[in-house]
Amino acid sequence: MTRAETRAERARIVEEQQPTGIEPVIKAAVEETLRQLADRPAPRTVRFLRSQAASRYLGKHDAFLEDERRTAGRDGIKPAFPFKRLGKSIVYDVADLDRVMNDLPYAEVGR
Repeated sequence: MTRAETRAERARIVEEQQPTGIEPVIKAAVEETLRQLADRPAPRTVRFLRSQAASRYLGKHDAFLEDERRTAGRDGIKPAFPFKRLGKSIVYDVADLDRVMNDLPYAEVGR
């Protein structure tokens, strides 16, 4: 039997199988769920994060960006991670965080 004949035989067997028991119910439920999800608006993406959330986003301890910002100010240098002040809050743009992290050099793995 050739591969084409084997595929044709498998296709014929699948077509002959009739859905049994719960299969039509599951199929209907999945189709209804997909219809409901299609009607939902797209999830809103977050653009700005406060210091603690931004630090967690980077995989660092909660006060990492606050410490980095204070150290840069004390030493009179520009912070590595740009931030914005909104009233009394300090926020970080997710795009800026991603850009800074992507610009970092990769570390060489020692032997």
